[in-house]
Amino acid sequence: MIYTLKFGKKFDREFSKIDKSISSQIVKKLARLKENPQSIGKPLLHTKPTLWEFKTGVYRVFYLVQEPMKEIWLLSVKHKDEYDDYIRRGFSKDVSEF
Repeated sequence: MIYTLKFGKKFDREFSKIDKSISSQIVKKLARLKENPQSIGKPLLHTKPTLWEFKTGVYRVFYLVQEPMKEIWLLSVKHKDEYDDYIRRGFSKDVSEF
């Protein structure tokens, strides 16, 4: 089953600022993600709702899988150094965009 990708405003802003070589790698992974969201990412079990991430170079793409609706909500693209701060403080605001 193919999932629909939904892009948050923050994701769009951050994605437009990263290097083209990294963004093209992310686009390739997003194509795979649409077919099976569990195939390339991993769940961050200490988050509610369960946040997922996949890695591309030094960047992390954060998303939520909405099974009943067959949607993937793309929340943010962060440098790996910003990972902890985003998990602790940032992602719940991004979820409210949807």
